[in-house]
Amino acid sequence: MKRILIMAIIACMILLPYHTVLAENVTMSQESAFKAAVLIEAKTGTRLWEKNADEGLAVAGLCKLPAILTLAQSMDDGTLSSSATIRVSQRAASVSGPTAFLEASEDIDAAALMKAAVMISAGDAITALGETAYGSESVFCANINVTLQQLGVSSTLTDSLGSTARFSAYELALLGMAAADSGTFSKYSALYLDEIVHTGERKTELVNANRLLNNYAGCAGLLTGSSQTDGYCGVFSASRNGTTFIAVIIGAESAAIRTAAATELLDYGFANFRLMTLAQEGEVFAAELAVRDGDLKSVNLVAANRVDEVVHTQDGALTKRVNAPEHLEAPFDTNTVLGSVDFLDSSGNEVLSIPLYASSAVRAFGVKDIILRILLAFIGLPA
Repeated sequence: MKRILIMAIIACMILLPYHTVLAENVTMSQESAFKAAVLIEAKTGTRLWEKNADEGLAVAGLCKLPAILTLAQSMDDGTLSSSATIRVSQRAASVSGPTAFLEASEDIDAAALMKAAVMISAGDAITALGETAYGSESVFCANINVTLQQLGVSSTLTDSLGSTARFSAYELALLGMAAADSGTFSKYSALYLDEIVHTGERKTELVNANRLLNNYAGCAGLLTGSSQTDGYCGVFSASRNGTTFIAVIIGAESAAIRTAAATELLDYGFANFRLMTLAQEGEVFAAELAVRDGDLKSVNLVAANRVDEVVHTQDGALTKRVNAPEHLEAPFDTNTVLGSVDFLDSSGNEVLSIPLYASSAVRAFGVKDIILRILLAFIGLPA
């Protein structure tokens, strides 16, 4: 259920214009040394800085992120058990590239394979897990494409490891948002050095290529990849004081530049922006507003949903300005906008306005209601 909710939120976000609080005159010192990048706030998807963020590019090992995410979400929802014993197929064992050095016909637990998949993008571990969870390469690939579609990513994979896939920096950021929300993915993406144990006690050491894990406060992953043709790429997540940013770098000239560029983007985010919860679902902003000609004498005006917004740190503490009529005319329901609340920065500029709704539906006061009130008054009961 959580997976479906996360996918729905992100998909709906894609259909709406994204919030932009972009400081257009900000230049990153490493900007000329990578092909594309984006910085987003992870809860709202707000873009805070970007370069060629919507251009589809080859992204080296990050092409495996959709497969790893799909597997992690399957483990999250119990479709794939972390304690399951996986029999490695000849096909999985033959996968090249970064691998966990699996051998055909060896038995190994799913949790170990997931750790290898997330930490080092091990293609053999991804393939072995996919074959077990979905039965075949084609079904696994079809499920990965469903993941992409639900997230609003336009690419369609023809194989589970995404060998010919191209993604934009913003699409990778969307995948990163979902990965950061996955308990399974997050469990392993924050590990820098670990190992898996094979049959016969043979061990494979796993070293995460994300140098920010050791050097950047709050970093929790997410995935890196590199090749001679695609350069050095990465999706990075870091959280501080309730705000999480995701930085994506594509095509950096070196691993050091990838690390430096991601660090600079994250520093820019934490120095200039913060996530604020402006309203909770059902929060009252105007209490006991009088109702005329209705079956209720008063109602509260409330926020329909929780509202989170990214604001500039320079805005200071926000103040509220409630806009509501002196009274309400019945009838109305809980879906009718009856007022609003504006959030203002320290200079009095409006940062955001949200609609307000009645806490209860009110129907028009009719003849039957009049008679009932007369009867109640006659016998001394409150109307």
